[in-house]
Amino acid sequence: MTDASTAASKRFSYQKTANGLGIEIPANLNYFTLLFLSFWLILWTRGAIMTGSNLFFSGLPISENLFQLLWMIIWSVSWLGAILMILWQLFGYEMIFITAGSLVIEKRLFFLISRKIFAIDQISDMKINKLSRSQKQKSSIGESSVSFNFDGKTIHFALDLGLADIYGLLEILKKDMPTVFKTHYKE
Repeated sequence: MTDASTAASKRFSYQKTANGLGIEIPANLNYFTLLFLSFWLILWTRGAIMTGSNLFFSGLPISENLFQLLWMIIWSVSWLGAILMILWQLFGYEMIFITAGSLVIEKRLFFLISRKIFAIDQISDMKINKLSRSQKQKSSIGESSVSFNFDGKTIHFALDLGLADIYGLLEILKKDMPTVFKTHYKE
């Protein structure tokens, strides 16, 4: 690997190579959320077993157990969501790449990858942004993120970083994309 520069902060690491810049931000581990969701899953699974056995072994036609069938569908979606939240905290991470005139932001959890690609020449006003109430619910650590304007929309990333690490991240990004920043960071 052609390694021009490698460094790390408390919450992210980066590597600059001949191909560009790569930054990895692991998901924040929130112990309260992990314990709560684990306990919730145990109770939720027990309720599903009881409802499922009643639904399938009661001898009644499914049409008479319509409420329980609807409950099982909602249960399944909620159970999957809780499992994904736990797995994200344990194994998920955000990758940021700057290469070939593009900024690539990926969220990865095993084989699940969400990738967004932005042309750097169409990005403007990259800054620190205070999160709204709904955005704070997606963040597991802080009240700030990095944001920029692209195609009339505000894009947020680095939701799992604290403010000190966001400043460090912006210093690194500024070296590779100086045109997307205003003269100073806004909070």
